[in-house]
Amino acid sequence: MEEARIHRAEYIQMWSIVREILSYLCFLWIVYTIACSNRTNNDVLQVKHLRQFFLNIGHPDYDYTKVS
Repeated sequence: MEEARIHRAEYIQMWSIVREILSYLCFLWIVYTIACSNRTNNDVLQVKHLRQFFLNIGHPDYDYTKVS
């Protein structure tokens, strides 16, 4: 009888771990889906805009090239 209790406790703990792993994988799948679905074709334009904004070498107030 004691052996059956130990076996049942191990069985319950195993399924608890399996459930936790599955929920974690589901969470990762959702995060991956959201991250990949938000990609647009305007990435090139965003990079161009940020380079123009932060690399203003001619302007002393907006020259971020020496920031480390």
